[in-house]
Amino acid sequence: MLAIAVVFLWFLPALLALVFNRKHFKLILIACIPAGLSMIAWGGVLIWATTGKAVDKYANRRQKQA
Repeated sequence: MLAIAVVFLWFLPALLALVFNRKHFKLILIACIPAGLSMIAWGGVLIWATTGKAVDKYANRRQKQA
């Protein structure tokens, strides 16, 4: 049971990338493997997985204003 929880947390950024329809799902999935060994890197991958649509939304807004 503990192993399942560890694997779930290790690949949580990849699962979140699937939920948020990320274009970079494969890259995030690959990045999860070594990032799980470092909390800082894992946190960075987690942020990358969850902020994709927000960044695109604000980028499109800036292009419309210009």
